[in-house]
Amino acid sequence: MSDNGNTRSVSKKKKILVLCYHPLYPVDFGGAVRNYQIIKNLASRYKMYVVCPDCKGHENHIDITLYDMAKRGIRNQFLDFRLLRFMLSLIKREEIGIIFQKDIYCGFYTLLLHFITRIPFYIDEHNVEFIRLRRMGNPFWWVIKIFERVLCQFARGIFCVSQLDKNWIRTYINKNEHKIKVIQNGFDFEKDKYENLDLTEIRSHNGLESGERGALFFGNLYYKPNAEALNIVFDEIVPRMDGKIDYKIWILGKGELQENIRRRRHPRVIFLGKKPDVYPYILASDLIIVPLISGGGTRIKIIEAIAAGRQVLSTSLGAEGIDRNGLERNLIVEDDWDEFANRIIQLMLNRSDRLLGPPEFIDKFRWKNIVEEIVF
Repeated sequence: MSDNGNTRSVSKKKKILVLCYHPLYPVDFGGAVRNYQIIKNLASRYKMYVVCPDCKGHENHIDITLYDMAKRGIRNQFLDFRLLRFMLSLIKREEIGIIFQKDIYCGFYTLLLHFITRIPFYIDEHNVEFIRLRRMGNPFWWVIKIFERVLCQFARGIFCVSQLDKNWIRTYINKNEHKIKVIQNGFDFEKDKYENLDLTEIRSHNGLESGERGALFFGNLYYKPNAEALNIVFDEIVPRMDGKIDYKIWILGKGELQENIRRRRHPRVIFLGKKPDVYPYILASDLIIVPLISGGGTRIKIIEAIAAGRQVLSTSLGAEGIDRNGLERNLIVEDDWDEFANRIIQLMLNRSDRLLGPPEFIDKFRWKNIVEEIVF
């Protein structure tokens, strides 16, 4: 549906106003994947009115009404009273009964709408944001901690991505355990869709010569933890692997043209850029690496890779929040860079064509099953 607000009447569905700080489209980083999948799967049960920044395209088969802030002249998504007036009018006109805040930085709108209309609201905590910022060295993490506390105090419900995040919220932000529910990250990999891929062609087309092994790191390179991980690849991993194996490391994701990244060049490291679908490159690689040393939440990239049958080598922080029981062969954790590089070599030389996650993992981490746990 378009931004004109014309909607199909669905009188029996609860109506929800969804606030997103990031665009719903394109779905090209972890937070966007979570927003998209939750909204898409909730749309079968609820009437969703989604307000978000400038979107590049809109998939009309998703039954939502999308309001693009940019088309309404809104440039400051933190707080613009024109947008606040519009949402108040929308709430009244459509008789919306619930506000769903998908990003903490929409919190000013959420609080004002709640206090003015008395409509209950729910928060989706992609990370415990103040912990993520503190790990990244942001000096204003304590301001966000106070803001998170205020939001969680007035929220009817709080969703988070792992039991670890739930424990942090309960310890540092809101002690009311009954408000907090774990809604983990998931995957949307469908095996049949990729059965006819020519993986050999993908490998050769992207610089992997016959006999070479390939590792893949993917993520939004504009995001500081991913940029840090890229520096780890150049500074800690590549020097320890050179001369020991014929290999290439693929880097996939937007942001590769940043000046500090553009200067990092090595014949074994290949930037693939931004791709609309990461799964062909997951399947064509021998190993997924996640050398993260900061950030928060759970890594959608790890869940996606395991679902596609690839092994993942990660740091402890990269795998943080993921229950590794039953995934000992799928998800390997190393924090020493000597051991990390050695394990890359070992795992690539002894790779399995497909190492499927346990059936309980597949059922547990399908987005459709995950979103069924969200009830307003």
